[in-house]
Amino acid sequence: MKKGFTLFEILVVLAITGTIVVLTIPNLSSNINKRTNAKLLESTSHSLGAATKQIMMDERVTNLADTTMGTNVEIFISKYFKLTQYCGTTYTDCLASSYKSLDGENSVTTETMLAGNTFYCGGTQSGTVICLTNMTPDNGNTPGNSIAIIDVNGKKFPNKNGDDLFSFNIYTDGKIGNQYNTTADDADGITCRNYAGTAGYGGACYSKVVADGWEINY
Repeated sequence: MKKGFTLFEILVVLAITGTIVVLTIPNLSSNINKRTNAKLLESTSHSLGAATKQIMMDERVTNLADTTMGTNVEIFISKYFKLTQYCGTTYTDCLASSYKSLDGENSVTTETMLAGNTFYCGGTQSGTVICLTNMTPDNGNTPGNSIAIIDVNGKKFPNKNGDDLFSFNIYTDGKIGNQYNTTADDADGITCRNYAGTAGYGGACYSKVVADGWEINY
């Protein structure tokens, strides 16, 4: 005659199952968020690349600094992106009020983080916020650029460098690259961790994500 499970045995199984679920769900949720954020970053990067090519075609120039983007980037954002909100230089209308470092131990206010450059920000239909500076012209051997700050999910959490907040340069030829080193892809992630490890936008993590095939693996 077969015996059924005792109440004690059932409770033990339920306890073990519950522990596994508790340990697994946060990691699963984190991985899903990372995949989503990486795809949003990829989509925004491609959209920016297409928009810079289009404005050069529309204005019949080969240098972005000679386009409207050079002197009035807010017109560029409004014209080439379907915005649901335009915030201009009132950053916290579009962005979170502060951002954490990649390790979550430090934070900085958005106003302090963006100080030193004038950004123009707008929110898109996907919920991503794009902030750009005017395009500076080439200077000798130094390529001109516009700095891009991207929060892939706007004010939503985690508001963290290298997680949902990224930055990169858009150069006068329309190419997009690492803000701190235009040639390195930062495949080992050291530069990403160094810059995003302190409070401030994660300028090198964009290249790490690109090098990993549009995945956040750090």
